[in-house]
Amino acid sequence: MTAAEIQAARQVLNNAALRSAILQTAQIALLGTSVALVVAATFAVLEYGLQYHDGALTRREFFEKVIARLVVTGATAIFVAGIVVGLTFFFPVFIPILGALTIPMAVASFLLIGIRFYRLGQEWLDRMGLDPAVYISDQSK
Repeated sequence: MTAAEIQAARQVLNNAALRSAILQTAQIALLGTSVALVVAATFAVLEYGLQYHDGALTRREFFEKVIARLVVTGATAIFVAGIVVGLTFFFPVFIPILGALTIPMAVASFLLIGIRFYRLGQEWLDRMGLDPAVYISDQSK
């Protein structure tokens, strides 16, 4: 092979590697966005469901608010994923830093989601007039 052919082969391999990295990163970003949308949908239904249950929202307003929440969440998740992808492509030195930050950020996220879910559950139980301790005690007899 000549030097020009070797250089052309390197260019093809580099382009293929870049395309593969972009594709994998996009797939992970879409997966993260999907998870964010599922969580946002769950909380939107629970939160706005309370307002609908109280009569503060009509059915149409309920659906509009849920959809609006999902649009904002999806756009925000894609924007944040784009920033992270951009940082890692243009500044690969940030990859270990971002990788190290993912675990504490995930733990904090799960704790905050758990606290929020617990509070919403308590509100729903209060609205339905149920006390979990009494209900469990009655069921065990």
